[in-house]
Amino acid sequence: AETGYCVLWQSMGLQAFLSSWLMEPKTGLSPTKITHINLAHNHLSFLPLDIYQLPNLIFLCASHNKLSDMPHVELWLASSKLHILDLSHNCIHCFLHLDSMTGGTPS
Repeated sequence: AETGYCVLWQSMGLQAFLSSWLMEPKTGLSPTKITHINLAHNHLSFLPLDIYQLPNLIFLCASHNKLSDMPHVELWLASSKLHILDLSHNCIHCFLHLDSMTGGTPS
């Protein structure tokens, strides 16, 4: 079995995360092999939409950042292999479209 890649960029003081950083040849990574991304404890205010297209991502930690919105997250969660999504300690108030997936209503 092929081994997946872990991208560990936590506590680096990042102001932005560009999906191009995950593309060959700059890093030598193949986006299809990335399984874990840890971006915790940075200063990120958004995640690029391309992150939703990583087909084998099973773990994403973006806790302790400045995220306020996660556009299209409901589509990503419904169609991806993602098992763990940690967005704790951010400025996200609610996910308006997750109620249909969880059976609840937004607050």
